[in-house]
Amino acid sequence: MEVSPPKIEGSELIQDVKLKVLNIPAPDPGRIVGYEYEKEEKPYALQDSWDFQREIPVREAHYSLQLPAGWEFKASWLHYPEEKATQTGANQWQWAVSDLKAIRKEDQMPPMDGVAGRMIVTYFAPGGASQNVFRNWQQMGNWYLSLTSGRLDASPEIKAKVASLTASVPTQLRR
Repeated sequence: MEVSPPKIEGSELIQDVKLKVLNIPAPDPGRIVGYEYEKEEKPYALQDSWDFQREIPVREAHYSLQLPAGWEFKASWLHYPEEKATQTGANQWQWAVSDLKAIRKEDQMPPMDGVAGRMIVTYFAPGGASQNVFRNWQQMGNWYLSLTSGRLDASPEIKAKVASLTASVPTQLRR
C-alpha cells in the first residue's frame, strides 16, 4: 500500500511524498516470505543503496542492476564482506547475499545504518567527471577548487579598507 511517511512534520499534508509498504500476512516465526520489486528512477545523485540487513533474518537477498550502454558502476560494501557481481547480460549485473542474521536493537546502540550490512552503488555516465560524476574525493575536490578559484580573494577596495583600518596596529597576521 502507499502511505505518507511517519515522523516527518507535516508529511500528512504533503501529497507527493509517499512510501510503498508491504504488509505480510501471518509473519509467524519459522515462515519464509519472498517478495520482489523493481525500481526505475532518475535520481538526483547517481547512487543507490541496497540495505539488505535489518531487524529480521534474511535467508537470501538479490540486487540486480541494469545500466544504459557505456555506463559504468562502482560497488562499495559497508559492514559486510564484499560480494562480486555476476554479469547476467549486456550492462546487467546481480549480487546475492544469504543467511543474514537479524540485528537486535539495543538501548544506546549506534544507528542502524552504522551497523547493518549494505552496498552503495555509484553510477558513472560516459564522460565521467566532465558530467560532474566523480570516481573519488580527489576528483571532486579538484572540481570544487576550480569553481572557487579566485572567489575568496579580497577585492582591491577591501584590501585598501583593511590597510586603512589596521594602519595603527603594531603587527599584522600573516598567511
